[in-house]
Amino acid sequence: MKDDTKEWAEAISKLTDREKKELAGDAGEFIAVARGMVVKKSVWISPTLYGMRWVPVWEPDATLAVTEQLVCYFNPYWIIHEPEFKDEKERLEKMAFAVFHEPWHPIHGINRIIALAEKGLRLGWPLDLAKLAANYADDMSINESARLAGYTPLTWAVFPSTFDAPTGLIMEENWEYVVPKIDELKQAAEEAGVLSPSGEGDGKSKGGKSSDMQIGPCSGACGGIAGDHNEKTKELEKRLNEQYGRHKSEVNRIRKTTINEMKAHEERVGRGSIPGFRSEMFDFRREKPLVHWETKLQHVMATSYGNIVPGDDDYSMLFPDRHSALLGICMPSLIEHEKVVVFVRDTSASMRDQQVNSTNNEIIHCMKALGVSSVWLIDADTEAKGKPRQITMTDLPKLAVRGRGGTDFRPVFDDIKKMFPRPNLVVYMTDGEGWAPEKKPRGFDVIWCIVPGHHRNKKPADWGHIIVCSNDRDVREKWADDTKKGAAKDE
Repeated sequence: MKDDTKEWAEAISKLTDREKKELAGDAGEFIAVARGMVVKKSVWISPTLYGMRWVPVWEPDATLAVTEQLVCYFNPYWIIHEPEFKDEKERLEKMAFAVFHEPWHPIHGINRIIALAEKGLRLGWPLDLAKLAANYADDMSINESARLAGYTPLTWAVFPSTFDAPTGLIMEENWEYVVPKIDELKQAAEEAGVLSPSGEGDGKSKGGKSSDMQIGPCSGACGGIAGDHNEKTKELEKRLNEQYGRHKSEVNRIRKTTINEMKAHEERVGRGSIPGFRSEMFDFRREKPLVHWETKLQHVMATSYGNIVPGDDDYSMLFPDRHSALLGICMPSLIEHEKVVVFVRDTSASMRDQQVNSTNNEIIHCMKALGVSSVWLIDADTEAKGKPRQITMTDLPKLAVRGRGGTDFRPVFDDIKKMFPRPNLVVYMTDGEGWAPEKKPRGFDVIWCIVPGHHRNKKPADWGHIIVCSNDRDVREKWADDTKKGAAKDE
């Protein structure tokens, strides 16, 4: 997408009111057809798509974007004259790509963009550059979802490959890949006139094309709903919000309605029917613990000690008191056992949303029982999805589920063996359906924390401790019977 703002401004200034009306009608009809195509293919996005108010504008700096109050404004002159939409075979598919893209920003939520921008500020970036980087991080995952849905991408759309990032990441994870290329992104924004050379955003281009990145719809210029980093359109969006904008409560209601439609669609059609990584938006629901973790962990932790560090839990001669040497005797000092715990979330297709929610809740309750502030987390289906992440209780509800393939417990245990420091306890949260190592891995204890599903589950292995997350006595007794059978078989 090239910057023809000056040419557009001159051409638009020469248009009569009648010509503007005709152009707006043609552009509106083009968008309406693309919108219908999107709804036919992705009906669950309808509440947000039709909840946005579509308004034509004639400012030459505007293309297609959405304000924080769900005003989707478009420049009819750009839509009719943009070379990207000239090809009769692909023009509708490419417009559908853009129409599918824009509702995802309000679905994901402005608060996540703001949180990422704050991370940029802490790195010393100017505010508008930090917002632009956050916009790009979100666009990467949205555009990948659009491509998975079968839409023909705009040539300037940003994808994970633009930043050498793997596919399947959410915006917070994509942001980590934007950081190393922030200078290149800043240069592209300056050349597009979105940021000034000083980074303050006065809308003046420094000229001299030397960056391959482009700024436009689906590529960093998505409007106030994605950060509002463009000084050129801030006043325009302010006026549009005052005249057409929805109240914040309406925006939240539309977002929640869309997410509920997505959940219902997956329940009807099946997992994977919504392209991309929609689990990140499902609200975390607090639940009471289904497991008495304090009691369950007493036996396991009695034989599973972590690294010994100075503390006040116990006495040990392995670490003599330094001051006792002055008395000419050797006395023990206080120590504590630092627990290194790894939680593995089974993120295979058989784990439904309620099971994942129960998994997150039980991890939090287990952490409280262990008295630890942070643990290591791994998502895995047939393999570990990324490296182990050290998380806190507050991090867990925000982390998207990565995986949704088949189930194989073996590869993740191979990865755990390579961890440093080596964990002394692994808690595998699963429905039990999968292949496990024949023998228990050495060096750490394993708890199979079973989160029962709708189908009959089976014991994952004949070793390790089993805990069942259920208040149903019949369910727990079935698992207890299976455990006894496995023990008898071993004998």
